[in-house]
Amino acid sequence: MKTFVIPKFMFRASVIPLTKNVIKLVDSTIFSFIWKGKDKVKRLALKSDHKNGALRMPHIQTMINTQSIICIRKHTEDYISSWKQILSSLLKD
Repeated sequence: MKTFVIPKFMFRASVIPLTKNVIKLVDSTIFSFIWKGKDKVKRLALKSDHKNGALRMPHIQTMINTQSIICIRKHTEDYISSWKQILSSLLKD
């Protein structure tokens, strides 16, 4: 999941805005695949750190928020780029 599915989803999430319902559906689909049905362990327990005995499953909403913050940070950096000009023109509207 971490290697093949989530990066493809995150690429699409960086291009199009996603609603909370879509994110919830993706999260449910991932856990349904992992457990082959209903969850057998609480999702929060799987998303915790290795030292707590968990698998460090990614938290999809947090990943999307982080990606947005990184984009904003790069936009504010002092260099010229075509993507920054496009984004600036879109943000003005």
